[in-house]
Amino acid sequence: MNDEEFDGRLRDVDKHLRFKFLKFKCKFMFKILLNELNALNSELQKELRNIKQQIENIDDSEIKTYIQQQIQNIDDNLVLKQDKNIVALEKKFLKKESYYFKLPFGVMGIHNDPSINDNIDKSKDYEFKKYGFTANIRVYSVPNYIIYPNNIFDSDEDDYQLIFFDFRGKLIIEINFPFQVKVDSIFFRQNSRMSKKFNARKVLQFINGTKNVETKELEINDENNKPRHLYEIKTSGKYIDRFSMLIIPDNEEDQLSLSNFDMLLETETPPLSIVRNPNHKKK
Repeated sequence: MNDEEFDGRLRDVDKHLRFKFLKFKCKFMFKILLNELNALNSELQKELRNIKQQIENIDDSEIKTYIQQQIQNIDDNLVLKQDKNIVALEKKFLKKESYYFKLPFGVMGIHNDPSINDNIDKSKDYEFKKYGFTANIRVYSVPNYIIYPNNIFDSDEDDYQLIFFDFRGKLIIEINFPFQVKVDSIFFRQNSRMSKKFNARKVLQFINGTKNVETKELEINDENNKPRHLYEIKTSGKYIDRFSMLIIPDNEEDQLSLSNFDMLLETETPPLSIVRNPNHKKK
């Protein structure tokens, strides 16, 4: 064997020894990491047992159930789950979220015939139903031609085809909800045909069952009487199942109009037909 061959064999032996050393080192490091992981797992299990013992004394059953679910989720999936997307998805389903939606009457056309009831005081109730929601519009001064109170819910953003509901005298808008909701905001646009002001007092009532939980009165003044103005009325955000808005004109002969009537509503348990997080257009 010459010197060149000897050097080649020596390099092969050196590579083999290095490989065996690295393999041994990897096994050794892996064993250390595994021991540390097992130790961490044991510590976490101890903490979980301590938390489980502590929550047994919690009185609020809803909070206790929620914490127990969180602990069970950690306990069942400890160390085993590596997919962060799955973990994030589970947290999303365990977390209560609010859903925001609007009234479903904005897409009605003139062909959505209401149920009409005549009252003793010669007023008429125009009732519209959609997705379990009921809108009842009481018109006190009824003309001798067909009217479309549902135009209150339509948008008049198109300057070439304005859509609104004209009326004289008192008007009541009542909304019944199929489940309890929180009202974040109320929107409506008002106008007057014969005056530069919408001279009318507005009384908004928020009702839950038989209890009136909030009342807002918008008196006749420059701020509340602007024509062609889209108003946004904020509320205290209490749960309700019925809403009523009474409009009392200063002069019953004034021809007033309403459009763009809508609400931004909130619930924690929405039906499938509710659209999440709508954006209400403001001008």
